[in-house]
Amino acid sequence: YFEVRHTLLLTKMANTPSIRMRARKSWMAFGALMLPLMVMAQGGIEVDGTVREKDSNRKLSGVEVEVLRGGQPYDAVSTLSNGKYTLSLEHGEDYELRFTFGDLSPRKVELNTSTIPASFRERPFYLTVEMSMFEVPDGFDMSLLDKPIGKVAFDASKEQLAWDLPYTATIQGKIDRALSAASESGGEEAEASNK
Repeated sequence: YFEVRHTLLLTKMANTPSIRMRARKSWMAFGALMLPLMVMAQGGIEVDGTVREKDSNRKLSGVEVEVLRGGQPYDAVSTLSNGKYTLSLEHGEDYELRFTFGDLSPRKVELNTSTIPASFRERPFYLTVEMSMFEVPDGFDMSLLDKPIGKVAFDASKEQLAWDLPYTATIQGKIDRALSAASESGGEEAEASNK
């Protein structure tokens, strides 16, 4: 009886994983669970926003938001019925966002993530890019729309992505003056044709 019992006990112990093996399996299971979280924790740039029609403030559905990386196509999405869109970008690259919708004004934004220092590239960044588009009147200087309406780069003092607000104010002022000039000349042409 003793020999049978002793043999059964030794067989059971041989089939039981050692403490070291259990610990290894536990760490492997923990690693498998943590891998998706570690991948998600790696830095990236999440961009979102809403596109509207300038005069009515109406949210625009179906606006194409094209992303160029280094001048080459990288991604493209369309705005939803509520005018919203989202994009996921990578650190260390320079992007151009292009907004197009029918006959409305095309718009561009420069996003320079290559300016983010290597020490910050593990953390995620979030950026909201709100956009307005307008009907382009006759006589409007279209070359103004070839330039980006905004530029974004890393601001070391704030440790985040930030807009170049003076640039945006300057280009928006030029666009506003060109819109006024085009509408005034359009009004004068309409008056002249009525005479």
